[in-house]
Amino acid sequence: MSSISKALEKARRRQGASTGVETSLGSPNVPSSASAISPERADDDVRSVLKVGRFDAAEEHLVSLLSPESMESEHYQTIRFAVERMHQKDRGLIMGVSSSSAKDGKTLTTLNLAGCLGRDKKSRVLVVDGDLRNPSIGKYLGLSSRGPGLSGALRQAHSSLESITKMHPEYNIAVLPAGEPSTVSYEVLKSPQVESLFRQARLLFDFVCVDMPPLIFPECRLLNEQLDALLIVISSHRTQRSALKRALEGLDSSKVMGIVFNRDTESARRIPSYYYPQRG
Repeated sequence: MSSISKALEKARRRQGASTGVETSLGSPNVPSSASAISPERADDDVRSVLKVGRFDAAEEHLVSLLSPESMESEHYQTIRFAVERMHQKDRGLIMGVSSSSAKDGKTLTTLNLAGCLGRDKKSRVLVVDGDLRNPSIGKYLGLSSRGPGLSGALRQAHSSLESITKMHPEYNIAVLPAGEPSTVSYEVLKSPQVESLFRQARLLFDFVCVDMPPLIFPECRLLNEQLDALLIVISSHRTQRSALKRALEGLDSSKVMGIVFNRDTESARRIPSYYYPQRG
């Protein structure tokens, strides 16, 4: 039995007596279907058994990793605060980040949020590249390690996180890359192994940040079924309200925890602002 399999088995044995649900403005209901490994149990910490990946320099706009004390990074701290308030002790939180169209900044938002969450050294943070049409997580992080990734594992009906997830050697984040791009990503993500994989992720990590495909693609709805919460990223100067409305049709709106507005500045950095949607 592998190290991760042993950790999963221990986590399952300790799984959930608590059934409470926390609900607040901008915070969807978080199901109590699984427990994360306790931070105090170092022998159960998945970070100690995952292989360390080979990473080159991260992309300059990953400010939460490269410039954590900068003003740009502080904007992502606002989103981190909202996400941490949703997290319930001993339960992993799975949240997706998507947009109504491409190039709105969803991948940068995913990684900068993960970087902020990872500043707490007790937190186990996993980034999943779920955009199989146009995978970008590995590129932004400079991941040079080769492997099957998410798409390859699902095609082979192999759902173990151990062989496809890499720890970053410098930052407190683990990465599940997409693998080879796929033109049939809906069929790949329709695999029943997806549910198994996310169940493992919920058990082993405190926060799972999923870079989703844009909302216009049907596979986004498949991934949405695995989420506790969804962040929507839009570009303040290019996203049309009608396009956003069409993109949201068919999604579970109760999972939308907020909207991130990206706006370009003279320094070409994307500075986000955050909005809690009204409930009612």
